[in-house]
Amino acid sequence: MPVTSKDQTKIEPETKGQASSAGEGRNTNSEKSRLHALIDKSLPSGGFARNVLALMSGSVLGQVIMAAAAPVLTRLYTPEEFGTLALYVSIVTVGAVVLSWRYEMAIVLPEDDRDAANLFILSLAVAVGMTILSGILIVLFRSSIVGILGNADIGPWLWIMPLSLLALGLYQVFNSWFTRKRLFKGIAISKIGQSSAAVSVQIGTGLSSMGTVGLIAGQVAGAVMATAILARRIIKDDLKYILKSLNKRRMLDAAARYKKYPIYSTWPAFVNTLSLSLPVIFMTRYLDAKFVGQYALSMRVLLIPLFLIGASIGKVYFQKLAQEKNESGNISPLVESTFRKLIMISIPGALLLMVFSPFLFGLIFGENWRMAGEFTRILAPAMAIRFVASPLSTAFGVSNRQEVAARWQVSQLICTVSFLFAGLQFDNPIAIIYALTINDMLLYVIFMVLIFRISGAKFRRAMKLSRS
Repeated sequence: MPVTSKDQTKIEPETKGQASSAGEGRNTNSEKSRLHALIDKSLPSGGFARNVLALMSGSVLGQVIMAAAAPVLTRLYTPEEFGTLALYVSIVTVGAVVLSWRYEMAIVLPEDDRDAANLFILSLAVAVGMTILSGILIVLFRSSIVGILGNADIGPWLWIMPLSLLALGLYQVFNSWFTRKRLFKGIAISKIGQSSAAVSVQIGTGLSSMGTVGLIAGQVAGAVMATAILARRIIKDDLKYILKSLNKRRMLDAAARYKKYPIYSTWPAFVNTLSLSLPVIFMTRYLDAKFVGQYALSMRVLLIPLFLIGASIGKVYFQKLAQEKNESGNISPLVESTFRKLIMISIPGALLLMVFSPFLFGLIFGENWRMAGEFTRILAPAMAIRFVASPLSTAFGVSNRQEVAARWQVSQLICTVSFLFAGLQFDNPIAIIYALTINDMLLYVIFMVLIFRISGAKFRRAMKLSRS
């Protein structure tokens, strides 16, 4: 029966089922509203937890995309090709971390947005200048670089390395600008875009049997995509303001005010990144590329928990640590409780990897990658200790004892080189993996001892089971 304007408010459902559905719809909407209200109350807009959640979502989804693609990629590419990719990424990562002389780290600090804008331009200018310098060095010394690295396959890819460096350097600068403006959702989207672009190119070219070309092209495409996503937003919303704020005097003043970043932060960052990349560079020089590829896949799997779980815990822990330092001045209980929680996660994970890694790698990635599973079995104990130590490391900054961490980083580089050469004496790739495991276990145990010492924490108290 037609509905008139008079009886629109008197419409009755034709069946009991429809009434039930309507009621369920209203209940569902009500539940959603309550859920949204609860989220807004628990995670207020702009709050720390919501910002961390936004960043985590991009990192998690990016890692999920890469993890889901890995079984496909390991069947499209050989360990040797992955070895060349690992070498390329290691070199670019070491260079990119100091490309802007760490000035990008200071962008979030000035109270005046005009000073931040001038630091932004300064960081971009330094990054472009360093990229040009890297290109000149490659033109002049490409043959020597290839000889030192001991991998002829990397030679052609040195020509596009400045593009990768520039993309990563610009991304770091853009990322700091987004962080200053609290545009964490944009950063998350860029991470997803990076993984999606890299995987798409690598799978597409892999199906065409293009070899190393596809792997490195995907890596470059991912970096360019992530940078382009952030650049588009900056050009749209902030470019006019940044250019309007550009002032030579302000820029020079900002460069002088934050000169400690290039002086004191650049070299520790370089040393730390070099220490982490050194095994790949070393293995490339002295071993077959297929071993490098196996090691790279092993580390890729081992680092997933550190990136996803450890980094997330570390962010929340850092906020609580800083708060506790300001309120009570005693951070030892928090260090001890966080240590205990991390231990409870790391030990079961390490045991599972030590028992099942070879079988799981053969099943998931293919029989060609069973050796990576053997490497993972050996490296798992060291990675478990690193998983515990890394999130706790912010205690150095909160306690204003960065010089202790800097000395440890220098020791890390020296010890890693020493253990790598010691492992080489056995003329067996497995010996180098064992050497790396022993090296990392010793270093990160010392690292945790230093963390406990500067924070006043005690291992005996930390290992007591909580009664709560």
